[in-house]
Amino acid sequence: MAFISISIDLSGSTEVKKTIRNFSSKDKDNISLLYTRFIEQLYLLEMKFYESLVNNQIELKNLFVVKTIGDEIWIIYDLSKDKVKYDSLEFNKLIYNIIYGLIYMIMGNNHIIIRERQFVEEEKYDFEKQAKVKSKKINIIPKVFIDLIEEYEETSNIRYKIFERMFDKLIPYTEQGALSSSDQINNFQEYLNNLNFGTQMGGSGNNKFDVSYRFDPIGFEVDRFFRLTKFSQPGVVTIGQNLYSKLLVNKLSETTNEIGYIESFVFPYGDKYFQRVDYFQYIFRKIDNSTLKGIDENYYLFYFFKHFLLPEELTNTNKDCQKHYKEIKDIFKELNVQLYSRERKP
Repeated sequence: MAFISISIDLSGSTEVKKTIRNFSSKDKDNISLLYTRFIEQLYLLEMKFYESLVNNQIELKNLFVVKTIGDEIWIIYDLSKDKVKYDSLEFNKLIYNIIYGLIYMIMGNNHIIIRERQFVEEEKYDFEKQAKVKSKKINIIPKVFIDLIEEYEETSNIRYKIFERMFDKLIPYTEQGALSSSDQINNFQEYLNNLNFGTQMGGSGNNKFDVSYRFDPIGFEVDRFFRLTKFSQPGVVTIGQNLYSKLLVNKLSETTNEIGYIESFVFPYGDKYFQRVDYFQYIFRKIDNSTLKGIDENYYLFYFFKHFLLPEELTNTNKDCQKHYKEIKDIFKELNVQLYSRERKP
């Protein structure tokens, strides 16, 4: 099967954690609470994405979270269950709804308020006393990248089979000798879960279980996908060249340009009975293979957006926001892309 690969990451997350740590005067309880609030924002964004997909009749059962790595989530959409063909209205409709779900996710004003310490009892209902506790607003800025993966090998089943075959070598001996059969089964179950070989679904006896594995692919295209995530930009939906090439659209012709801007990109979607058309803006950008470790070919990225749905933080002059959006704003400036500020005036 082929799948749509989706990375959702938080921009400047290490800086946020450092700010939390320093702002809290190394109060471990407060740091722990603020870390929780920070990561909650990522999972709320994730749920917001799923909500948008459901609202557009996309089956969540076709989605799989491969793994969460700290403040990054890797999600795939299994194309084999839909059986849609590339360069079709149906494929466009699926990608259109995914793009809109991601735009819906990133366009909100996401932030947390951190405090140097938590309120004591007499401060909880006294706003004047609360105002004396030092606080700071931290913007939560997601970055997303999506592409099509067609060449890969799934590894979890391979890993589990090797574990199952070699389990006998992992059985510890005690002063009383080898473990009993029941203890061996208990060890098998614990190793299975603790070492992430799979999840036991049922079965018993002779270490034979029904086991569910996490989908975990490897391959050149997977490696390329994660090399490219560092070039994704906040405020827009970054799309890879392979996915772009499979859309039923008037595609960008062969070009030697390293960067460019398309002001009105026609995007048809629907099915054989009903068709609609929408318009996006996008910037195309060639990523030189010299910046992609181990990748021997250049690759184009496409930064999709709609002017009126850009996050307010991207179009305003807030210095705290500008440092996260600096690269994409510099690209907009280089290409004379007009941004329409939604900044509220006093």
